[in-house]
Amino acid sequence: MNLSLKYLIVIVSLLFGLKAQGQVTFYQDVFNGGVTGAGFSTGGVDGGSGDFNLLIDNSSSIRKAFLMCGQYGACNDVTIDFDGHNITFNSETRIDPFFLTYPEGTYSWNSYIHCLEVTQFIDPFQQLYHIIIPPQFPFLNISKYSSFYLIVLYENSSSPITGVSIYTNDKNMTNLSTSFVDYQFQNYLPLDLTKPVGFSLNSDIVVDTLFDNTDVFFNLQYNGHIGGDENLYSGTGVKGDFNYENNQLLGLGNDNEDSQMFVEDGLAEISTFLNSTDSFFDLSFQENQLALFNNYLTFHLAYTTTCDTFSVSVPSDTTICRGASLQLNASGGSNYEWQPATDLSCSSCPNPVFNGDSTQLYTVRIWNNDSCSVVRPVKVKVQSCAGLDEEMLASAFSSYPNPSNGNFTLENEALNTAVLKVEVIDLLGKIHYSETINFDHKHTLALSFAAGTYILKVSDEQHTFSTQWIERIVVE
Repeated sequence: MNLSLKYLIVIVSLLFGLKAQGQVTFYQDVFNGGVTGAGFSTGGVDGGSGDFNLLIDNSSSIRKAFLMCGQYGACNDVTIDFDGHNITFNSETRIDPFFLTYPEGTYSWNSYIHCLEVTQFIDPFQQLYHIIIPPQFPFLNISKYSSFYLIVLYENSSSPITGVSIYTNDKNMTNLSTSFVDYQFQNYLPLDLTKPVGFSLNSDIVVDTLFDNTDVFFNLQYNGHIGGDENLYSGTGVKGDFNYENNQLLGLGNDNEDSQMFVEDGLAEISTFLNSTDSFFDLSFQENQLALFNNYLTFHLAYTTTCDTFSVSVPSDTTICRGASLQLNASGGSNYEWQPATDLSCSSCPNPVFNGDSTQLYTVRIWNNDSCSVVRPVKVKVQSCAGLDEEMLASAFSSYPNPSNGNFTLENEALNTAVLKVEVIDLLGKIHYSETINFDHKHTLALSFAAGTYILKVSDEQHTFSTQWIERIVVE
């Protein structure tokens, strides 16, 4: 397909309403200092290890650090070794609603973005951080946690002001007849376009530039052609490693601070693609017709801004009992916006009351008097405080025999009577069995579908108590 036709496809998509709404801003900040980020993935290999190579001014203090990754399909929790510290990604670390990794059809499954704050593990005198990812037994190299990205904000009162915006994907991958996906980035701080504007991405499974590749457009202008492996592992996708400090953008590793993304280079200086009068910009990915599983997970914008710094306060992540309410208090701004508005008494006040029965992650945008804003994540975790101990339940479910010819016994000696939902899901996310049962110590499942490896999930309306692998075999 020639470039002129690619331009036409993108332009038509924007003009006729196929453009997505603005991306979710997970975190935004303005401060004196710098920001650095790097990505790592084992790609199609089941487990492995590697490094994040950062650039941090050692005269600074660490302001904030996040380790982010993608989850594909239904998979077990994973505990990774992050520079000697064991940290776990599970359902509690999700920060986005699910999106489809692949267009509707045979290979469609739910995916999520996850994030853990790792500020306490980052040292301004340390530039390299090691990660060990255990085997996760993925199917088709999917159904696992993958494509990790570490982003660190560091603070120094003698440095110029830096603006940072972190966005997360919430868009389904398009089907191959249209073969593009569009994003809109907005609500960032006012940009000083006389200085570099750095844009980096964390993608996954953009494998090569022959059959599984992507063309990139900013505001309808062709930017580059990406695809390839970032390290010795195959199928890692493209990541933009960078540093932004003192009004300067610097590419790290195999990434360059020029205006184009190219092959494994997932970083671009995009000031020439933007207009000073605009309050948003568009990003479009044009997929190769043979690209099946390409994913875009997180996006990172680092820039010089005309805003001044200001201090805000938001609640720490809080756990409450189901049925209780919680007063949330943010301060330091002139206006506030909580997203989503679900289960809140108000979404534009500094102190909404939470009255929900399930865990919710909010982002609160706080505006200063100069119309500049920062964004902070706030999580309210809801758990049962009376009756059954949910953590005990989660560890007490067992299924046997395993493997089995299809007759499994589900057992939990701690649980007398409860209404539970039992599902059996294949490694592509397809549900093969679903039943609501009155559980009393044990329950027998008679499964008659094809032999293979499945996930057995036990839940009620609010919680997943257990997910475990089961193997159905055919006995001759």
